[in-house]
Parts: sequence; structure tokens; C-alpha cells
Amino acid sequence: MDNLKSVEFSALPFEISASIGESDYLHGCASGLNDTVVCWTKSADPRQQIEREFRLPDCLELSGNDRLKGLPQGDAFYALDGSWVAKRYFALEGVGNCLYEIFEIYQSDGITRLTDTKQKYYSPTKVSPESLCAAAIKRAEFPRVYASWTLDEKVNFWVASLYRLRRHTVEAGGEENEIFTRSLIDQMSLTDPVILGIFPTVVSALAVMEGEDPAHLLKIAISRTGSVSN
Repeated sequence: MDNLKSVEFSALPFEISASIGESDYLHGCASGLNDTVVCWTKSADPRQQIEREFRLPDCLELSGNDRLKGLPQGDAFYALDGSWVAKRYFALEGVGNCLYEIFEIYQSDGITRLTDTKQKYYSPTKVSPESLCAAAIKRAEFPRVYASWTLDEKVNFWVASLYRLRRHTVEAGGEENEIFTRSLIDQMSLTDPVILGIFPTVVSALAVMEGEDPAHLLKIAISRTGSVSN
């Protein structure tokens, strides 16, 4: 894996810093593997960043085609136990042209597709392809495992999940009831297509865990998600 080193604006070669401008510079890193400097800059959309890659030592900014050229498209990774094989591809995604490595994961026969996953190629939190693919398979198999659980096990799972999500929201400066959105129901439905059938039970149990009034919290959750029980 690449050993990325953070680069401050003041440490950039002059040719690169001059083409970016300090006011637009967000952060950057040096890729020892590819002999490039990758910079993330502001875009017109504050929710997006633009990823720009410069070749060293001439500081030439690479085009999209140049960035993809030479990358090992279609190389393979294998599970240690031989249970799956993954093929890796590279692509630039979004308005910011962020470079991703994308993995198509198959059973050991290389034909039966299990799932897909991806991660940013230039990221300090990047994990190994083997770990990434193993986690993706586990996520893909989870609905089948979940379906085998008892009702109490399902409710307890969702109560714990929503409790953690509420705590994380508060720690990030938000309000705990912000988690109750239509998107939350959609995400839960990916695991349990009939989640609305137990949603009131889940919210009521969550309220009890947190020492709140179940009827009050359920009213808030239903109002914010637009959900009704079956």
C-alpha cells in the first residue's frame, strides 16, 4: 500500500502552489508509490472537493486519462481461505474527479458475483483490499443472517444501532432526534424490508433504554420519518 504523507501548502513546489492558490487549498498528500502530489481544493459546491494530481519532479498536472493510465485495471485479490476472488478497477468519480479503486467480488469460481465495494485511492484511512472485500461480503450476507433471528434479537439489534447513532449525532453537535428521517427508514429497509412492522416496538424500547417517554419519542419518530406501522 502507498505511504501517503501530508503536505502543507507552504511545502508545495512553487509551480503547484501558484496554480492552486492558498485560499483554495484544503489539504494534500505526497504519494511515494506514484511519485505524485495530490491536492484537494475548493469547488463552487461547498459540499464537494476537487482532487488534483501533479507529477513529480516536473510538477505537471495530470489529466483524467493520465491519472488512470498505468494503473493495474483488473488485477485480482484472493481470500486467504480461497472463498472469494476480487477484481479491481479504477475510476474517477464525481465533479471533483476523485480517484476510486472499485472491487467486483466473486465466489471462488470467478463467475458468481457476490457484491461490490470501493474506497478512495488516496486516503489516510484506506484499508487493504483483502480487509475491504471481507467487510463488504459480511455486509452483503447480513440480511440473510438477520432474517434468521428471533423478533427480540431483531429489536435489540435496532435499539443498539439507533442508540449509537443518536450518541454520535450529539457528539457531532447535532440533536439526537435528527436521526429520524425517511432516509433512516430506507436504510433499515435494506436489511429488513418490513421494518415498519417493528419500528414502533424498536423506538419504544429505545425510549425505555434512554429513560424517555415511549409514546412521546414514538410520536417524534413517526412525525419525522413519515412512517406508520403496518
